[in-house]
Order: sequence, then structure tokens, then C-alpha cells
Amino acid sequence: MDKNRINAYWQLIQKLLESPNGEQRQILNAHFKLLDPGLLQTIIAVAQQLDDDGNQNDASFLTKVALQLGEFLGGDPQPKLIRKQIANILLAWGIKQYDISQFILACQCWEHSLIIYQDINDRQGEADSLGNLGNAYNALGQHKKAIAFFQKTLAIQHKIKDYQGEAYSLINLGNAYTDLFNYKEAIVFYQKSLRVSKIKKNLQEEANALLSLGGAYYDMSLYQEALNFNNQALKINNFLEYYEGKAVPYGNLGNIYHAIGEYNKAINCYEQSWGISRAIRDHQGEAASLGSLGNVYLSMGQYEKAMDYYQKSLVTTRAINDPRIKGNLLNALGNIYFSIKQYEQATICYTQHLDISLEIKDLRHQVVSLNSLGNVCEALKRFEDAITILQQSWKIAKEIQDSQGKASALGSLGIVYSSLGQYEQSISFHQQHLNIAREIKARQLEGVALNNIANVYQQLQETEVAIEKYRDCLTIATSETMPPLCFTAGHNLGNIGFTQSDWQLALEGYEPAIQAVEQLRKGSTTDDRRQKIIAEAISVYANAVQCYINLKQYDRAVETADRSPIAPPRRLIR
Repeated sequence: MDKNRINAYWQLIQKLLESPNGEQRQILNAHFKLLDPGLLQTIIAVAQQLDDDGNQNDASFLTKVALQLGEFLGGDPQPKLIRKQIANILLAWGIKQYDISQFILACQCWEHSLIIYQDINDRQGEADSLGNLGNAYNALGQHKKAIAFFQKTLAIQHKIKDYQGEAYSLINLGNAYTDLFNYKEAIVFYQKSLRVSKIKKNLQEEANALLSLGGAYYDMSLYQEALNFNNQALKINNFLEYYEGKAVPYGNLGNIYHAIGEYNKAINCYEQSWGISRAIRDHQGEAASLGSLGNVYLSMGQYEKAMDYYQKSLVTTRAINDPRIKGNLLNALGNIYFSIKQYEQATICYTQHLDISLEIKDLRHQVVSLNSLGNVCEALKRFEDAITILQQSWKIAKEIQDSQGKASALGSLGIVYSSLGQYEQSISFHQQHLNIAREIKARQLEGVALNNIANVYQQLQETEVAIEKYRDCLTIATSETMPPLCFTAGHNLGNIGFTQSDWQLALEGYEPAIQAVEQLRKGSTTDDRRQKIIAEAISVYANAVQCYINLKQYDRAVETADRSPIAPPRRLIR
């Protein structure tokens, strides 16, 4: 393309931008010789640049002009070669718009390209346009419409023997059924994709199908199956030396290990995923990995590290436009504010997360944000509001077969009813929470449920049952894996023993609590956080020292006093 023609394109675009409304068609007709695929590409590029510069009005105007020009140049009067070029440009433009979550514009591009490909009998282009429309409608939450497009795509691909495309379409159909929470049907399509890939000996597509199967089983909280499928996919990508392809299975494995409470393994997997995403400049993958690392450190009670990773993720998200990642990050920030009892800030974050989830019709994350908002209401003693919100969350979680979301809602309802003094109903909710947690092998949820059940029995003064449940909790929540929960359960168990003058029982709780405190202090990076941990732990150290004195184990008393964040003078314990 010569410079004179490019300059002519730019001058024409400037005239269009400066023209009054309604005169654009006359201007284009006056420059008929410039109307070609090169002009369309230039208008698209200028519109994108204007949008990047924040000039949305002119960008929107040129986008409309580009769509009209594409429709004209792709019409019947034009030569077939020109029409195909136009269809290809529109197809590529749609993909770029889809990648930045501009799904409506992407649909408009692909609807135009589909008509052109059908008119010129280009079956591959037709299949590509149909498949892309399916992906766009799926992203817009119109899953049944997406399935119809995917089925049309699959029929064409089968006819033209595009086996790689078939494998993709089968996965896309599985994804649509997953978004409808019909996991059994999704698994059927993922398995079909796996069979096609194996028959054609396409290892890369085989890995993709395995990852999809792993995702479906993870969504069903069947973590062992999810682990197996993701490990198989990782093994294939290692064999293929497909470096960038390893980021997704590592991230998925991190999610699984986090869900089952194996935090160190989760951190290792997320760091692997982050490193790969950063190396290949995948900003979306990088932001997701950073956010996931923040989630693990939050679960471990290391709030400063969690906040640091969330801030890094926030910086990375500025380079992309993914509402799901932004929503997840807002929820994670809300969790930190909730943990440090800044409920107003937590509410703002959770509400923004809910708004995003409603906008993009993401039911799973609606459950997450509703559970979080219910917890805030409980903490603020707005019990009726908490019950209403948590029941709404439970209803959605049940509808979409989200076992983890359902368990969380039930556990939170148990806490609310305990606060209201309705202990039998509270135990019923906590027991349902515990049953689900054990069924899906979610160790953290199980530990939380056991601690909550113990709390209720302690309030009922059924001490023996409370002791049993705290002990069960401490077998799951160790100082290494779940230090915040370990500290809480250990502290509670220790207090029962101390109140009963059962010094051995008291130490059975206080010792793991002290180990958890030391783990939390080690992970803290600010003096303010360390001081808060110390303030919460002082009584644990003091009581543990007293227990050893009462047992005449003076050396252990001195040792425990020395471990204390604020060690008392030894003359006070001799």
C-alpha cells in the first residue's frame, strides 16, 4: 500500500470526523475510489487508537462507519476476492473485541462476516464465525443460544473433516453446559473431544480436553478427579515442551490444593503459573495468578502478603479488561477488610463484586459475594438482613450445584442462629455444612465447621462434645496449614481446660495455638499487624505458663515465657 493512498485514507477519516451528522454517506460516495479493504482496516485502527486515548465518542462513531463500510464492501456487487478479504478483516476485528470483553461489538463483526462467508460458500469461514458467535453469546450469559451456534459449527466441521475444529467445538459445547451448571452433559462433550483428539493423535487438543474435564470436576468439588486430569494435561505439555501451555494446569492445580487446604503446594503451583504468564506477557494469566497467591496468603492469615499480591494484581488488571478478574480481586480485598474488622470497606468491595457478577450473569460469584455480605451483616448484628442474604445465596448455590458455596452459606447461617441463641437450629446448619465439606473433601471448610459446632456446644455447656469437636478441628487445622483457624480452635480448647483446672487439656489447646501465633508473626511484614497478633495471643502465653507452673514443669514454664512476644520477668514465675 503506497504512502499517497494511506494519506488519502487519513484525510478521508478526518473529514468524516469533522462532518455534521447525516453527511457521512455523501462524503464516502464522493470518495468512492478509496472504499476498499485498506480503508476499512485503517478506520478500525484509528477507532481503536481513539478508544485507547479515551476519546470514546469519536471511537464509537468510527466503529459504526466501519461496520457500515464492511457491510457495503462485503455485499453482492463486490468481487468474491474483495468480499473474502472483508470477511477476514471483520472476523479478526471481532476476535480483538472479544479479547477485551467487548462482546456486543464482536457479535456484530461476526454476524457480518458470517453472512459474507455463507454467500461466497466459504465453509471454513462460516464455521469460524458461528463458533465465535457461540463464544460471544456464552460470555454474554446467553448459553442456550451459544449451544445452538456451537452445534451448527460442529456440523460444518464434521462435514469438511476439520477434526481440530471439531475438538474445539466439543469443548465449547462443554463450556456452555458448564455455565448452565449441567456438569454431566459438559463432561459428555469434554470426553467426546478427548476421544477425537486421541484418534487423531493430537496431543495438544488432548491436553485441552483433559484441562476442561479437570475444570468440570473441580466445579463439582470432586477434587481428586480434578487433580488427576490436570496432572495428565501438565504431563502432556511437559512432553511437548509447550512452555506457555503449562500456566493453566499449574493455576488449576493451585486452585485444587487451596480448596483442600494444602497451602504450600498451592503457593508453589501459583508461583509456577505466575512465572510462565509473566514470561509470555499474558497479563490476564499474570493477574489471575497474583490474585490466587493473595487468596492463599489470606487463608494463612498473612494479610500483608495477601494485600501485596492483590495490589500487584490490580496493577496488572489495568492492562486488560476482564470483569471476572476485577470482581474476584474486589472480593479478595473485601475479605482482608473483613478479617481486620473494617466492615464498611468490606461492604463496599463485596457490593461492587456483586454488581459485576450480576452484570455478567455469573451465578457462582453471586453466591460468593452474597455469602460475604451476609457475613458482614452478622458481624454488625443485622441478623434479619444476614438471614435473608444467606438464604438467597444458598438457594442459588443449590440451583447451580455449587457445593462449596452451599456449605459456606449454611455455615454462616449457623453462626447467625447461634448469635440469636437458637442453638438447635445453629447446630443443624453447621452439621449440614460439615457433611458437605466431608463429601467434597474440602478440609478448610471441614475445620471451620467443626470449630463452629464446638462453639455452639460450649455455649450450651455441653463441654465434652465441645472438647471432642475442637480436637477434631485441630487434627485438620495445624499451625502450618491453617494458622488462623488453628489459633482459634486451640485457644478455645485451652480455655475450657484452664477453666476446669485441667492443665493437660489446656496445654493440648494452647500449644498448637502458640505455634500458630509464631507462624502468623513470621508471615507478618508490618509492626501494626504484629502488634495485633501479640494482643490476641498474650492470654494464651500467660495461661500456658501458668499451666506448666501448676504441673510443676518449671523449665517448660520458663521456655514458654521466653517464647512469649512480651516475655515477663522470670522472678514472676519462680
